[in-house]
Amino acid sequence: MSPTEFRRMTVCRTRRLLAVWLVVVVCCANRLPSPSSAADLSEAAAERRLRDEYRLVRVGASPIWKSPLYDLLRERHAELPELRKAIIATQRQLDTRIAENAQTWPVYERRMKETRAALAKLNTDDPQRLALQQQLRSLQRTAAPPNAVGRLADVRVAAIELSNAIVGLHLSIRWIRLQTRELMTQYETLRIDPRMREALAALGKEARLASPQTLVDSLADLAEYDELLANQATPLYMLGDAVRFVALANETTPITLTLDEKSPGLVLTASHATAAGVTLDAASPPRRIRIGNETLEARPARLDYLLIGRHLARDVPILVLAPEREDIGTRLHRSALPGFQLQVDRQRLRVELSPASM
Repeated sequence: MSPTEFRRMTVCRTRRLLAVWLVVVVCCANRLPSPSSAADLSEAAAERRLRDEYRLVRVGASPIWKSPLYDLLRERHAELPELRKAIIATQRQLDTRIAENAQTWPVYERRMKETRAALAKLNTDDPQRLALQQQLRSLQRTAAPPNAVGRLADVRVAAIELSNAIVGLHLSIRWIRLQTRELMTQYETLRIDPRMREALAALGKEARLASPQTLVDSLADLAEYDELLANQATPLYMLGDAVRFVALANETTPITLTLDEKSPGLVLTASHATAAGVTLDAASPPRRIRIGNETLEARPARLDYLLIGRHLARDVPILVLAPEREDIGTRLHRSALPGFQLQVDRQRLRVELSPASM
């Protein structure tokens, strides 16, 4: 075969292969669904897609579309100054009340002694006793020994309000940070989504997604609230002689703890453990523990985090009571938190963690 014939045969074979390839391409193209274009999508259909499929909302009458998370985040940001104001004002109110009680207690103590002495001189059926008893109760509601100021009803209410504001600020800051990251993830995902781009294109050149950058930038404003919480002790109050305060379990669940020097550790009710996401090991046998005059069964488990004041205890061993023993409540021994010792100041109404001495 001459070179000329060989070239002619090669060209013919190549042409036949190209013809077959074109037929295959055309057939495959006919089998594939043709992609819809923005021109094929009406504005009404595009808006329905954005609302129903992507759960977006229009910003007023503008061509900008946003996630509902935008408004929720702005609302939570707007609440922060009020929480900060409540913490500062209630702490000041509490400090003032503590100082007033310490100053006036000697006078009230003397009056109480005089009233008790007067009562002791009267017969049990003397009609004057009622007035003296009411006077004594009034004195007891107004003042208390400095190390028992937490028993006073108005002080207890203020301490609980302060605890709620502190916990509320902790939870709000955490939620804002988590949801801002979620919003960023949503934005980056939607920005490259073909169906999203198609719907926006159908609404015109000005249609776009709202950028989360302003909300991301506002995360820097949280620093002042972090600083406030870092310098804020946990307030305590008293029910009788029992010291109570609020801690934050696993960064999500506020729990009211009762200080119990005879507690076998940190004892949680089943409802608190469930709310904090504690997992109980079914293979782990229950332990018998002593609370007050009762012997109870409790399941050992661990709490990832427990926040008290400015300190965070990690990997905390706990004992979870049976669901039917919610009446026992949560109890904490002052040495139950690994690496920390609980410091209780009854006169200043505060609880703090300090590093345990080695």
